[in-house]
Amino acid sequence: MRSETKKNKLFRVTTVALSLDVLLKGQLKFLNRHFDVMGIACGKERLQTVWEREGIAVCHVPMKRDISLVYDIICLFWLYFIFVFKRPHIVHANTPKGSLLAMVAAWASFIPHRIYTVTGLRYQTATGFKKKILILMERLSCFFATKVIPEGLGVKQILESDKITSKELSLVHNGNINGVDTELFKKNHQLEQEGKTLIPDDNKFTFLFVGRMVKDKGIEELLEAFKNFHSKHSYSRLVCVGGIEENDNPLSPDALEYLNNGEDIIATGFQHNVRPYMAAADVFVFPSYREGFPNVLLQACSMELPVIATDITGSNEIICDGVNGCLVPVKDIRTIEEKMEFLYSNSQERERFGRNGRQIIERKFKQEDVWQALLDMYNNL
Repeated sequence: MRSETKKNKLFRVTTVALSLDVLLKGQLKFLNRHFDVMGIACGKERLQTVWEREGIAVCHVPMKRDISLVYDIICLFWLYFIFVFKRPHIVHANTPKGSLLAMVAAWASFIPHRIYTVTGLRYQTATGFKKKILILMERLSCFFATKVIPEGLGVKQILESDKITSKELSLVHNGNINGVDTELFKKNHQLEQEGKTLIPDDNKFTFLFVGRMVKDKGIEELLEAFKNFHSKHSYSRLVCVGGIEENDNPLSPDALEYLNNGEDIIATGFQHNVRPYMAAADVFVFPSYREGFPNVLLQACSMELPVIATDITGSNEIICDGVNGCLVPVKDIRTIEEKMEFLYSNSQERERFGRNGRQIIERKFKQEDVWQALLDMYNNL
């Protein structure tokens, strides 16, 4: 009886297990049909979820997002010994810290294919010595990788202009790390009704933000713009979905106070399922300072939401000004408010932007197309 062909090993590494759980949902299960996949990250409970849902092997390594020399050295050796004893054919990493440690450890253990997907460049909003350290980390990750994949064209251009790497850079499909499940993120009556149970059903015009509650996401500018808008249009509200982070780039005390106690502001905290909130919203607002290729914008467009977003790398590859949303300058409170006013007053434009957004997602970012392109890339190695 002929034995089955032994599959090559593919190890996917992120700093924290939340990234494996959320950013690569479904992809790992798909890839496990073709490779023996292992997910490596910090976070035992989340890894348990990934193991149960995706059916892959998992391994906890206690990596930290911030620079922590002792922990970083420990984790570097931890990854090295995993790679030496398990001998994967491919190590593919994303998220800054996990990628640096994984690329160095994979190089030291002679793994033939070391892939680094650059999903965002933290140094863009850093200053001083910290910025120099973050740039060095990016350069080292790219140096020890055999293949560097920018998540979007904007990231590619920055890597080239800042001379982070001289390696050839090419996107997978049209960019983005996982694509969009267009059937899951599809507006329907059931999701709308579920959203009305989560947000008071009083027909108030609803602006929605989804993301981490940190300064770099433009939360402080959004709150100020909404405060000005609400003073003229009291029958409106702002729903903010996402966890508040107190240690990494925290909001100012005044912004935090207004977020939690401001009139007609609903802060929900982190939510596993954002679809009901999107189904119940009228406009999606995402005034981030920097991004790689934001999944949440893809999801909002798939749900036929008109979008207000900052004109930054990644966001401006998804949102075309005047087609499926409005682009505004970074930290520009007045323009954010003006675009809120524009979409509030123009129902036909909201509907047109929503339709166009859905069509763009279906044409360029369907999940199955992204997965197949990634598989083809692996096979071509």
